[in-house]
Amino acid sequence: AYISDITPPQERTRAMGLIGAAFGVGFILGPAVGGVLGAWGGNFAIGMAGAALAGLNWWSAFLRLPESLPAESRRPVGEWYAFPLRDLPRVLAMPQVGLLALVLFTAIFAIANLESTFVLLAKHRYGLDQRECGYLFAYLGLLGVLVQGILVGKLSHRFGETRLVLTGYLLQAPALLLIPFMPTVGWLMAALATMALGGGVAGPSLNGLLSKLTPANRRGEVFGVTQSLGSLARVVGPLWGGWSFGHIGMSAPYVSAAMLMLLAGAMVAWWVTSAASTVPASRQ
Repeated sequence: AYISDITPPQERTRAMGLIGAAFGVGFILGPAVGGVLGAWGGNFAIGMAGAALAGLNWWSAFLRLPESLPAESRRPVGEWYAFPLRDLPRVLAMPQVGLLALVLFTAIFAIANLESTFVLLAKHRYGLDQRECGYLFAYLGLLGVLVQGILVGKLSHRFGETRLVLTGYLLQAPALLLIPFMPTVGWLMAALATMALGGGVAGPSLNGLLSKLTPANRRGEVFGVTQSLGSLARVVGPLWGGWSFGHIGMSAPYVSAAMLMLLAGAMVAWWVTSAASTVPASRQ
């Protein structure tokens, strides 16, 4: 919401991509720093370092970030809610925005299946140890930096956010399906690269599209709800992923994730045909 407030509409997807690239840098540096801290002070050192970084982020935002909304666009204090999901019915009722919020939940639920089971799959299916899994996560982070930090802005200007969201999900679906069935680690890395490319273009593009479709005085509400839906997906997604991995089979979380990603793509396609006709060309 803050990024959408401080950037013009034509630059929002690029800005969302830069934020995603920053997360990618975290995926590169985080496992390396965590490994060093773990060898030095165990899990306690890792936890304390994480808490210190979170506190530093909070303090920096409190001191250095000014309010992004002008006074006339702010929600009155009496309408403020401590729990964003209380706004869920209002957001889902918003034309065009509501369906995209459900698309976001579905896609994140799918990815949470991979995030919660990949280390187990890498160990039991591909024989990788914890350090090698860290290298693969760093590899994904590097791809995320390249795609979201460099490509997304240029692609969004050329093709528009709607096409990028749909293309991203259609790339991720077969990649997720193939991840547990690759014959070698090299082929696994190719599948992961396809997934990273799809996610790298779809995520920032969906957020950019949401920011353009939402009135300025409701962006905080909408992004509060969508972030809460994303968090909810990261809670229930691993529950299903872990259960299906252990009770159905190692491939089950990835097959179901691929099906969910196809569902997300179908929802976007339906949105394009039924709702995008009312969206100005500059927003597509």
